[in-house]
Amino acid sequence: LEAGHPLPAIASLTAALAQKPGAPSLLINLAKAEMASGRAAAAKARLTQVLADDPDNAAARALLLTGEAAMRRYALGP
Repeated sequence: LEAGHPLPAIASLTAALAQKPGAPSLLINLAKAEMASGRAAAAKARLTQVLADDPDNAAARALLLTGEAAMRRYALGP
């Protein structure tokens, strides 16, 4: 994902989640990749899943807030 290629990251993280379903770090990283590829609804679902299991997960909460703010800015336009 750091290389700016979210689609391969999504594929790798999805495969990793098949081995470790519900792993918070994988879900958060997958959400980051999904946001980077424009899949905001999927990212929000991943982060909501993390927060359902751990409401105090600061990384998931921050990313969710950041993503929601970006979606609002996009909806409002320039």
